[in-house]
Amino acid sequence: IRRNERIAFMNKIAAGLVHDLRHPVKNIENGSRLIMKMHDREEDRQAFNNIITRELGNISRFLDDLLNLSRPVKLTPVTLDICNEISSIADMFREEAADKGIIINKCFTDESVKVKVDKFSIERVIKNIIRNAIEAMADGGSLTISEGLYPDYVNIELRDTGSGIPPDKLENIFTEFTTTKGSGLGLGLAIANRIIAAHNGTLAIESEVGKGTAITIKLPHLLMHPLP
Repeated sequence: IRRNERIAFMNKIAAGLVHDLRHPVKNIENGSRLIMKMHDREEDRQAFNNIITRELGNISRFLDDLLNLSRPVKLTPVTLDICNEISSIADMFREEAADKGIIINKCFTDESVKVKVDKFSIERVIKNIIRNAIEAMADGGSLTISEGLYPDYVNIELRDTGSGIPPDKLENIFTEFTTTKGSGLGLGLAIANRIIAAHNGTLAIESEVGKGTAITIKLPHLLMHPLP
């Protein structure tokens, strides 16, 4: 029984690796071939170069996720305006979302909310959540990002109108190798949860099949605790 369980577990990992690496590798292969055939125009060369750079970045992030499973989360905190940071990240996805009929709404107050966080890690978390939201809205919809300010912490909620998560998946959604996509390794939310916990924050998720998903990030802010 244990041997069969190990084999099943390794088969799941292997299938996830194949799924998550096949597409970027294929895009790099196609881009490399086309850049050799269509190298005369600077516009074409730049387009293919952008594709290759993007997909190599995707592979690098995927490999980082695998490594981070066995490493403690290392942070280099800096002071950021969290709403401005998240707004800038959301803008990166606006064109992709629009192509899929998805509207990204940002509902932030004018007040600057300072937090002390690792910029790279927080960016990874937000990008992962936004990507998941876009993938969950195959027929279009909306993603609303809002802020709630409290005496000691700030809530950032990302609410989509996507397909939602079944209750049996939701229970273990922050566990490694749990995915709702039917393929892939399912590491994104597990690592996101670890990153937020390392910032003394929390990550919570609510979802209903057919209605959408809301993820809330709670982080301590510096309004009541100014830096020396």
